[in-house]
Amino acid sequence: MQEFDESNQEIYLEQHIDVVRTQAFHMKKSLDQGNLREALKFSSTMLAEMKTSKLTPRNYFNLCKLTYSPLIFDGRYDGVRRVSPLGITLHR
Repeated sequence: MQEFDESNQEIYLEQHIDVVRTQAFHMKKSLDQGNLREALKFSSTMLAEMKTSKLTPRNYFNLCKLTYSPLIFDGRYDGVRRVSPLGITLHR
């Protein structure tokens, strides 16, 4: 069983959350501008944040929820409907 550094969990989680929020903002901005290539780049960086072994299972789950929620669209991006939900497409 893996040992987790409990004293730094908040720091690790905040670092990952900051990156995810920044990338989600840029991804949505790119989609609003119709730039799918840039949106995919930002969403890929968001998913890369999940490649960590520093977080406890609970914190990792919270990071997963935060990461995937911007990737599931409500259909408002007309040009992306064919690849929606983007998160599922990228995860394959």
